[in-house]
Amino acid sequence: MSSKRIASSKRRRFLTDARGTTAIEFALTSPIFLAMVLGVLEFGWAFHCGASIRAAVTRESRKLIANPAMSAAGFQAAVQADLTNIADPNVQVAFATETIGTSAVTRVSWTYSHPILYPFLPNLTLNFSSSTLVPK
Repeated sequence: MSSKRIASSKRRRFLTDARGTTAIEFALTSPIFLAMVLGVLEFGWAFHCGASIRAAVTRESRKLIANPAMSAAGFQAAVQADLTNIADPNVQVAFATETIGTSAVTRVSWTYSHPILYPFLPNLTLNFSSSTLVPK
């Protein structure tokens, strides 16, 4: 056998050998899959924090109905205390007095910014905000 024929036969065997293809496919696809899973987890955590803050504000708004003399700072401290070990307590609360018809109400507004820590995304922040009316 000539050396050219031997090299050709070795090359053909190498190109048709399927051993290790699963490992190579896994190595190529797993980073993309893991990035998607981590992205879902990160965005899920952001929405969990937003929902937890909304629930804490709603809970404290009920207490505000019972105690209308509560200040905005006291209300914010109570919301942050509710969020201990649940979500990031970095929420800003503001009060505004409004008149609807002949009755006065307090508008409780809150804002929350959640930074998304995700590789390859530049400084993405999700902003959550809402308001509710509380009778005086």
